[in-house]
Amino acid sequence: MRRKHDETYKLLFSQPRAVEDLVGKCLPLWARHLDFGTLEKLTPEQVGPGLARRHADLLWRIRYRDNERFVVLLLEFQSEIDEHMTSRILEYTALGYRDLLRHGMTVPGGGLPILIAIVIYNGRRRWVGARNMADAIDPPPAGLSEWPVRQRHFVLDLQAADDQTSSGPNVVSFLARLERTPAVETVLQVVEEVLKSYPGARYAELRRAFREWIVGAAEAWGFEESILAEINSLKEAGRMYVAIEEMKKEMHANFERLKEKARRDGFGQGRAEGQATLVCRQARRKFGGATADQLSRLLEDISDPETIARVGDWILDCDDGSELLARVRGM
Repeated sequence: MRRKHDETYKLLFSQPRAVEDLVGKCLPLWARHLDFGTLEKLTPEQVGPGLARRHADLLWRIRYRDNERFVVLLLEFQSEIDEHMTSRILEYTALGYRDLLRHGMTVPGGGLPILIAIVIYNGRRRWVGARNMADAIDPPPAGLSEWPVRQRHFVLDLQAADDQTSSGPNVVSFLARLERTPAVETVLQVVEEVLKSYPGARYAELRRAFREWIVGAAEAWGFEESILAEINSLKEAGRMYVAIEEMKKEMHANFERLKEKARRDGFGQGRAEGQATLVCRQARRKFGGATADQLSRLLEDISDPETIARVGDWILDCDDGSELLARVRGM
């Protein structure tokens, strides 16, 4: 599904309950020491040297349970693997500390608080890469091991996350299930569990955030904004998701029938041209005219029907037109 990744995740983890569940699931030893009733969202944007703007996605301040000290939680959302995430986290950390000093936000005694960085990743491939800046730096000679910068961050890979929890409902567990198995049955089950677990006005924004996750699927399939605006509740979004999945299945079945007709009616170059026309028609329906026109030009020099059929399969797999065109160019 194609969604406005950052906006959806920022909405979810702008909710205190989601942040509490995140820390409790990923860093349970830290959660024991923190008072989540003191959660305070900080401005995540800092201005670096040369007035270049750099910012993490979200910053939260959380006090300890038994004193006035606090920690800062830095959240970064990723839909693609970034091999240089360690250096980005280091930059965000440094700018975050500068901003805390500028605003006088120090712990008792004037020191800086601990900053905990969590990367929330929802891509399809398993996350790879260093999770500590020291591991990304060339090892120093013997006796100089203390010199490399050490900055650790936690990566929550939602495709690999355990969706089981022994402490009751958990926002992260629900989200992991949606990302890992976005089938109709899973979505409807999660919708019912979220509605049951987070009722009332207190969790209205949290329910809205889950609604946005689901509405993103409708947005990707070209539903008009006026229609999406009428989806006022999480339950309505669940029903919309069912309709979308049924439409996708129908489209897939129609495409397979058209491919079979092209196979029967033509062969060689004529068969390839017929398939290319069908593929472009499907691309126009899902991704719009601009993508279909570019795809048509890319397919002009391809005469192998099986290759064109593979492009047709990619239309169903890809989240957006740019991903489809990138795959075709890379053939």
